[in-house]
Amino acid sequence: MSAHLTHDEVIERLRDHIAMAGSQIAMAQKTGVARSTISNVLAGRRKISPEVLRAIGVRRTMVYVVAK
Repeated sequence: MSAHLTHDEVIERLRDHIAMAGSQIAMAQKTGVARSTISNVLAGRRKISPEVLRAIGVRRTMVYVVAK
């Protein structure tokens, strides 16, 4: 079973990938995701897009939980 990530954990994973690439620009060049998209996701101005998720090896799924 795959690990479920919170929004904050996905953002942290994005930050880790940026650090590994060396910069937002380097990550953008490596992945083909626009630097402005990366920047806007980090700043909370844009939702995490499928292209960003692909670039960091994450996919979005729907999870149902029991209401209390």
